[in-house]
Amino acid sequence: MRFRRKVQIVGGSTYIISLPKEWVERVNLRQGSELLVEVMPDLSLKILSEDVLSKAGDEVSEYRIDFMPGNTEFFIAKVIASYVTGYDKIVIKYPNITSKELSEVMDLISKKTIGLEVVEEGQDYIALQCLASLSTLSLREVLRKIISLSEDSFKDIENYFITGNAVLLDRVVERDDLIDKLYLYGLRQLNHVLLGKTTLAEIGLNNPAEILYLVFILKTLERIADHLFNIAKQLKEIQAVGKIIQLENLIKELKRNYSFITNYIPIKFKAESLDELGKLLTKLKAIEAAPYVGDFPHSEYVSLRESVKRISAYLRDLIEIILDNYALKDLISSTSRQ
Repeated sequence: MRFRRKVQIVGGSTYIISLPKEWVERVNLRQGSELLVEVMPDLSLKILSEDVLSKAGDEVSEYRIDFMPGNTEFFIAKVIASYVTGYDKIVIKYPNITSKELSEVMDLISKKTIGLEVVEEGQDYIALQCLASLSTLSLREVLRKIISLSEDSFKDIENYFITGNAVLLDRVVERDDLIDKLYLYGLRQLNHVLLGKTTLAEIGLNNPAEILYLVFILKTLERIADHLFNIAKQLKEIQAVGKIIQLENLIKELKRNYSFITNYIPIKFKAESLDELGKLLTKLKAIEAAPYVGDFPHSEYVSLRESVKRISAYLRDLIEIILDNYALKDLISSTSRQ
């Protein structure tokens, strides 16, 4: 619903507008009722009634799910989906499950979530609730941590080529679980904004349209981390130190490009010219097109090379998403000035 109202001035300094009768009746306003008026970053106003405020503060959204023996993977996926969607509480019923199976399931859930803790346990059920909040881990910090962890993975792979120390590759593999957790938690925060549980200002955004770009950015960063994970696992299996000089050089170049590009990600806010990003698009395409050079067995090199190409392609995607987002910011800025 959309309503047009004229501003009235009372007493020479108080600006008032009438509220739509349909809305007043729907939210049960009475004389003396309190309203919360929030000024949004785009200078629009958000008006909340007392009833909505009290419900938002007291109501806990709850999702119930039955454990599915023999299909643990699908069950875990449903739990993660309810967590990402934004449910506060997840109740799992398990009439036929051993304590060992339950422990294994909880370990899998813990590897994928942040702040999801057991708050209640009965004879045939367990209740989980997300205790993490914006105050403990903001979206800005989620992005920073994902970027920092991936930069560490690039460095570890690069140093592995120098030292041959396989422990560096183990660190890359272990780091992937944490990046996945941060990615899913970031999506949960964005869903909270869409559901009205969190304001745009609280996560550093100015317009709801920016949420779409941040979803793409989070997913792209997560996919890059996945391919770093794949490279580390493959290198450990084939022990290729000193045998694939071309791959070493490509990893170094991708690491430099990754650090440069992520400086432009929204919420990190590094205000610079975007021209350099355009030049990188051509360089990244060259990485993807580079022919195989070396005497290392081609069959074992192919999967490694494919992961490198995918990282390069995702970096190009990231540039395009960043350019789109900056164009959106310009559009919002120009519209607000009119």
